[in-house]
Amino acid sequence: MNKLSIAFLTVLFSLAVIIPVYADDEQPSPFSDIELGDKYYDAAVYLDGKGIIEGYDDGTLRPSQEVNRVEALKMILESAGIECEAGETEIEFNDIEIESWYYKYLWEGVDRNIIEGYEDGTFKPEDTINLSEALKMIVNANQLVSVYPESAEDFFADADAEAWYAKYINFASENGLIYPDSGNNIEPGKTLTRADLIYIIYRQETAAFSGNIEYGQATYYGNIFEGMGTASGEPFDETEMTAAHKTLPFGTYVRVTNLANNQTVEVKINDRGPYGEGRIIDLSKSAFKEIGALSTGVLNVEVEIIYP
Repeated sequence: MNKLSIAFLTVLFSLAVIIPVYADDEQPSPFSDIELGDKYYDAAVYLDGKGIIEGYDDGTLRPSQEVNRVEALKMILESAGIECEAGETEIEFNDIEIESWYYKYLWEGVDRNIIEGYEDGTFKPEDTINLSEALKMIVNANQLVSVYPESAEDFFADADAEAWYAKYINFASENGLIYPDSGNNIEPGKTLTRADLIYIIYRQETAAFSGNIEYGQATYYGNIFEGMGTASGEPFDETEMTAAHKTLPFGTYVRVTNLANNQTVEVKINDRGPYGEGRIIDLSKSAFKEIGALSTGVLNVEVEIIYP
């Protein structure tokens, strides 16, 4: 479980130098409504390349559109590498037609105990799916081992450690699929958008994200530091994607997300600082400009360690 009470940095000093996973900067966006730098861009490009997701006829992904139960099931089954084909026996949902495009996914989901319906015999295929329901599908489809949290005190502020979903959320948090906000809230009943689900599947597929999150403010280096030595010994170069952090090992790569616009940038830690109250990372000018305007001076961000 992602325990915020545990110091964000303590366990990280034992990490070796780590290398980020980058999207191909030369590759054009496969969808007209997302672009390089968007939080979900790498996830969308990756899953599109594997044939797990597809856009609409107008070339859009529609990342903010809510995803329904059968759409989610299709994505999750395909990401798990499960070939779907309806068997001879009929599934017993009273609101499903055999001719439906999604019937084979439902059949496979039932056969593998990945999904179940409601007490009234329905599946409600077009109802939206929430975080807890999607995580249950992901864990079951990939045959992952989920366990309940060790104690309610260490669980999330807005989640019930005794609820049916607790073991799925606990697994997802422990393995970096999801992480809480600055108030230790996970929103187990949150309705997922297409982008939300794509991002969770991507994090499960690539294992590139630590799930260790720090929240605070980002600033950037002034012109006076250009060419000066950093704490790591490297000369500071404002055109490089680098940053200062008070304690992370040099060579650590982190993804910095501007919470105001969901723009992201990946940087290497090569210096120490900042030391102002509430400030957690100093970015080079080039890195800062990737996620916000220099005129803002300070950004509210989340910082996550990334690795292969």
